[in-house]
Amino acid sequence: MDDRHGERLDPKLDRHGERLEQGLAELGGRPPSPELLLRADAAIAAGMAQGRLRRRSRRRWQRLGSAALTLALVLAVGLASIRISPAFASAVRQLPGMAAIVDAIREEYSLNRTVQDALDEGYLQPLHLTQDHEGVKVTLEGLVADDYRMMFVYTVAGLGENEHADVGKVRALDRNGQSVIQGAGFSFDGREEAVKRQTMELMLQPGSPLPDWLDLQVEVAGAPYRFQFPVDRELFADKSRTLPLEETISIENQQLRFTSMRISPLSVAIEAEYDPANTMKLYGPVDMKLTDDSGTEWGGVGYSAGSLEEHKVRFEFQSPYFRQPKSLYLSGKTFRALPKDKGLIVLDAEKGELLAAPDDRLKLISSSVDAKGMKLGFELRVDGPDSPSRSYSVLGSDFTDADGRSFGLHLQGGTETSDPDGRQKLSYTYGPGDYKQPLTFEISNYPNYIEGEYRIRLPLEELPPEQ
Repeated sequence: MDDRHGERLDPKLDRHGERLEQGLAELGGRPPSPELLLRADAAIAAGMAQGRLRRRSRRRWQRLGSAALTLALVLAVGLASIRISPAFASAVRQLPGMAAIVDAIREEYSLNRTVQDALDEGYLQPLHLTQDHEGVKVTLEGLVADDYRMMFVYTVAGLGENEHADVGKVRALDRNGQSVIQGAGFSFDGREEAVKRQTMELMLQPGSPLPDWLDLQVEVAGAPYRFQFPVDRELFADKSRTLPLEETISIENQQLRFTSMRISPLSVAIEAEYDPANTMKLYGPVDMKLTDDSGTEWGGVGYSAGSLEEHKVRFEFQSPYFRQPKSLYLSGKTFRALPKDKGLIVLDAEKGELLAAPDDRLKLISSSVDAKGMKLGFELRVDGPDSPSRSYSVLGSDFTDADGRSFGLHLQGGTETSDPDGRQKLSYTYGPGDYKQPLTFEISNYPNYIEGEYRIRLPLEELPPEQ
């Protein structure tokens, strides 16, 4: 192991860990006593003191990381028990500094039942790694992960009055310097607070295992930050199971076949295929729900289409992994869809003319082309079963010009504003190029609907056991 980021505990630290383990074991389902908490305080303080004595010459961010790592190693002896005992999870929450980390993750993922369950089971790696760049401190507080994603809560402190904790480029590398992620998502804290608390979710590349060590490089408020730390694979990895499916639904004669379901600690992923013979292109469900045999609904996490093979899609939901239900049920009624011959938008950006669209609900309200690139503005009227507040991004990232050449110059785009009547303003920006008007865009989503009720049982008792 790289000696900058972790070492074997010496006998003194082992004894501190043993005393903490004994203290946790004494709980026996009871709340921790003041005496036990004082003993835990002493064990943690002693371990951190040893870390400070042995790393006084390290750079500050490395030293802070090492102190947090010492805490993690001292706690590791109890983690196996914490995973299956809410009493132990409660005890760890009351250790110094742990309550703030657990509460921060609970708050940021308050609508995610899966993350709440994971925290109840102690399925958390505390980090508390801090870096300072010209007075702006970024602290990775904690990590929840599985074989497919890593979810971080972090704080940003020291920003100026008009500065924002915007996130730029993100890289996540393993020990060999290879990237392990295919995408990232973020939440932003818009409150006027001295300390901003935000989340970062990294999606692992397909087939890439959860790394046992991570080099996380992230740009926050325009400045680079870098964190290197071990990942607790024993806690997080190799927990998923997959069940083959052979179920087909038909909605207004459009076929969708479900082929497999994967359940992991943080998500349920259901793979499916649209029939190539369908006369309509389906853009995703409006009201698809996943419920367990107790009637509990597990909210949707995402819908993937474009990044998969043609006709293949993935529906992702929160996971009942820790509750171990016997069955899940997939149900719904409505999909967004368009006839395949109406799935294109054709426009002349120089003249400001919309030449082809699915219907009159989409209007081109502004356009410009210059040396800096192209900007397009639309108004879209959303009605039907979708919520008026649902945001749409209608245009795909690529387009084809009048000579049939394809351009991938998309810079940004999506919904700018929406009103209670369902009218949305959309804007798109593209880089400069020698494209010839008119331009053709493939529609990526549209508020047009087909309906037909469906309900499928997914028997979890048929899942293979964990390896």
